[in-house]
Amino acid sequence: MDITSVILQALQQADAQANAAASNLAVAATGSSSGTSDESGVDTVSLSDSMVALMSAENQYAANIATLNTADQVENAMLNVLA
Repeated sequence: MDITSVILQALQQADAQANAAASNLAVAATGSSSGTSDESGVDTVSLSDSMVALMSAENQYAANIATLNTADQVENAMLNVLA
């Protein structure tokens, strides 16, 4: 499997995680009823869990972009050696 396809899959996973966390935070900010319900029937969203997930997605983005840049540099170096 090509390294770029692996990195792109990881970026898509980070995107899905960021979207889910942002959605949870939006639900908390608007007071919408689409959050999770506790035993009393009150909708709750864990702000700390959502922020941790959002920060984790941000770190995943940064790591995958750095990996993509490194793979590009290695590929360019290989082409220079072969040329």
